[in-house]
Amino acid sequence: MTDTIDNALAAMIRSLETTVVPAIDPGHPLALEQADLIVKTLHMLRSQLPQRRAKALRELDRYTTLTEEVRTVAEWPPEIMTRVDESLRAARSVRESTSAECVEIDEVTASLATAVSDIVRTARTSDVDVRRSVDRTILDASQPLLDDELSWFASQGWSNSSPHN
Repeated sequence: MTDTIDNALAAMIRSLETTVVPAIDPGHPLALEQADLIVKTLHMLRSQLPQRRAKALRELDRYTTLTEEVRTVAEWPPEIMTRVDESLRAARSVRESTSAECVEIDEVTASLATAVSDIVRTARTSDVDVRRSVDRTILDASQPLLDDELSWFASQGWSNSSPHN
């Protein structure tokens, strides 16, 4: 069967490039700029759509690692540990599934991010060494996440100017 999403995106891009953008009054540079951004974003989406699931799984793996690492920094209240452990179990289950859809992967990744946020909020009331350890763990784990995001949007002109590279 034909990939109708790819066909629809190609048709939208073609329509914008051949009909809509040329019809925009050159006296409206902001409208031209916005139309150009829309076309570029549609090109980006079309080219990245086949890699979307792999990207979602990579992000899930990175958040799983972050959650596991920050979990071990200190003794956290039982209600926090319950949420963290439930999120990690869900992440492992989704990761082992060969049929998990992007939406499900994204939801589990979001639950891991929420679990990490819960730990960060709890760490605010901890001693300074625990806070620093949580901060360091998150900063160390954030660089690969940032690199992934920057590479995903590189086709739009974003670049990684990180001092870590």
